[in-house]
Amino acid sequence: MVVRQMKKSIIISLCLIVFLIKLYPQTQLKAVEIWDKLVIAEDHEKNFLFPTFLEISSKFAFCDCETIFSGWIYKDIPNNDLLFLTGILPFSNQNSLLIWILSSAKENKSWVFTKELDFTGIPAHNLHVEINENQAVSILLDDKKYLDVPDIQIKLLFSKLKECRIDSEKVEISRQIWENLQNLLENKELFDNKFSDFDPLSTIISDDKKVKFCTWNIVSELGEHSFFGGLAINAASKPVVYKLNDERGEIKNLEQQILTPEKWYGSIYYEIIVNKVKNETFYTLIGFNGNDAFTQIKLIDVLTFTEGGNYNPKFGAQIFSDEYKNNRRVIFEYSKKSAMMLRFDTKLKMIVMDNLAPSDPFFQNDFRYYGPDFSHNGMKFEKGKWVYFSDIDLRNPYIFNPERKKSNGKLGVSD
Repeated sequence: MVVRQMKKSIIISLCLIVFLIKLYPQTQLKAVEIWDKLVIAEDHEKNFLFPTFLEISSKFAFCDCETIFSGWIYKDIPNNDLLFLTGILPFSNQNSLLIWILSSAKENKSWVFTKELDFTGIPAHNLHVEINENQAVSILLDDKKYLDVPDIQIKLLFSKLKECRIDSEKVEISRQIWENLQNLLENKELFDNKFSDFDPLSTIISDDKKVKFCTWNIVSELGEHSFFGGLAINAASKPVVYKLNDERGEIKNLEQQILTPEKWYGSIYYEIIVNKVKNETFYTLIGFNGNDAFTQIKLIDVLTFTEGGNYNPKFGAQIFSDEYKNNRRVIFEYSKKSAMMLRFDTKLKMIVMDNLAPSDPFFQNDFRYYGPDFSHNGMKFEKGKWVYFSDIDLRNPYIFNPERKKSNGKLGVSD
């Protein structure tokens, strides 16, 4: 009986292998067939066919590349099993598309990426691909760079992170991302590189070129957000890099705490503002935290560090005025169904924000029901402090009420 079951299992496995062998070249031929149609199709037909091309091309590992996709470039990634493919899909009345594919024979899978170009039609010059031993990839037309990926492995890991559905695997992939990203952050030649092709990584660099943050997040099956990232300080010899450890669950009295990279309130930073007062420089950070399934958070935090030697970076500083004067950071919590504006206005030279209020007074301090009430507040850096102004008129961005009006309570600010 056992022998019979084993024979049956072997036969089923062999049939499956034969099926896959037959299916594999058919799938590749299908991708080639669609590509040939795409090249000669009208723009509206290309927009219709292209999603199918993307889907099919991701389902197998490319082989026998010299016989497919005429006009494309094919290169092996050094010290890896990956194959790199790239080509251009020309459009007549909209910007053409750069397409590039990472194909893994080991995983029998490909990852397809696209980038909108700044011209229509077929380029006047051929594409040129550069890949070095550190797995940095660049795509150029003449001397103009259209793709700059300092580490192809990070790009691939972020793609895998996007596809992943298991929480523990998301954490492991993020750990691998950090191992590779740390090496890039320690490279002084890459300090000004914003890693714009590492979506969804958020990279910000201070105007004085001394501070660089890279942050990203994962979302659990329950809708809770966890954050990862690094801080690089541009020292004389090479950047000093600190790993950011998200310890939000362990932080009490958040607004009053001084935090460190080892004990960090996780968020995605999207703006950094530099203010120097005497011999001290304040790096004001604006960030977003998806929080959980019910509320989300935006925050204003402050980074300081000592110059030279042990930089001793700290998060949090008492440089806020009026109702926030005891705070080292400002937290805005509001409904998952709402959107809050919080940004630095370069013309006004002030942080501007929506005022948050509950949808009904009954929900006071229940931030699941908070959202913008169509009024706006602001903060302007004066004499070493972020001075708070309420009820500013953004319809005329050059005029705001110079009187400091303290609002009633801390609407939208968590305790």
